[in-house]
Amino acid sequence: MYSCANALVPELSIVVPILNESSTLPLLISTLKSQRGVLFELILCDGGSDDGSRKVLDDLITSLPFACTLLVSDPGRAKQLNIGAAHSRAEIILFLHVDSSFESVHALANGVSSLKAAYGHFGHRKVAGHFPLHFKRHSNKRSWVFYHHAWKTHMHRSYCIHGDQGFLLSREFFTLTGPFDESLPFLEDVRLAKQIENYGQWWLLPDVIGTSARRFENEGFYQRQVLNALVLACEDAGYGGWLDALPGLYRQHSACNRLILGPFFKEIASKVNLLDWKSKLRFWRKIGTFVCGNAWQLALMADTWRHFRNGVGIGKGRLRCTEWYDRFAARILQWPMCIWTAAVLSWMWFRWRIVVSRWF
Repeated sequence: MYSCANALVPELSIVVPILNESSTLPLLISTLKSQRGVLFELILCDGGSDDGSRKVLDDLITSLPFACTLLVSDPGRAKQLNIGAAHSRAEIILFLHVDSSFESVHALANGVSSLKAAYGHFGHRKVAGHFPLHFKRHSNKRSWVFYHHAWKTHMHRSYCIHGDQGFLLSREFFTLTGPFDESLPFLEDVRLAKQIENYGQWWLLPDVIGTSARRFENEGFYQRQVLNALVLACEDAGYGGWLDALPGLYRQHSACNRLILGPFFKEIASKVNLLDWKSKLRFWRKIGTFVCGNAWQLALMADTWRHFRNGVGIGKGRLRCTEWYDRFAARILQWPMCIWTAAVLSWMWFRWRIVVSRWF
């Protein structure tokens, strides 16, 4: 551990887990050095980098206008985040990804001010803020899929809020909802987001946060989204523990290449086959419930496609199809017949994926 500390108590503590991010750290430091209007500290927690990340930081730390602390821990993003939070000094904490960047030099100051305004809006401090996303891509070509997923980061529906959007909340609220779950090497953001949803409210912060699209570009957008859906479905059904056995489920950005989905489907199938018939029925019923509960995304796709074609800015414009879904379709999809129909169709699709896995 080393620290380049400031005697003044910061208004904001930024906690960032790192692992082999020598190429990304200069970009993070650069975007934070440009921030104005708020006194903050940066806490980096290294999970055991062996790519020279420490040397890169040594070269950068002498020119920092803010306090910076480097901690070392065992690998595991949840553990790194928890250790960083324990060493933070401010009353407001921002959990941030290392590949994040801000387009506005006042993004952090505006975020803190907006969170405090949310306290007055709701009448309590059980509020967490998140930034809407802008995907930084290698191509400048317009893409509806990235447009659509950026739109989702403006929403507060379940599974729309992830760690790459930044979690901004008070120390008091984190004590209530946290710590990050260290039982798995991933899903720590999803589980904390659910706790925040259960205990309080989410609040959309005013400025955009940039995040790298390299995982989607390297692994394949469709492949990563299918795998994410499989992961979230198992998590929602109460079988998140199965995911720990899946090799290469969530790799470092630097190690990302084209995803092959077959092994993941086969591993999940082997877990399902070990269940007795009653447990299998319960599993597929929960999957059907998950599918019906997320069917609103089809309505959102229709909305974002229309806005994309008409050149409407992300986060702007009325979501007419989604509103119609919420008013009428959402209730119908809660009927047992709809849930079991979704369960059967999910089972059929899953079996089809197993059959064709040798080609995909």
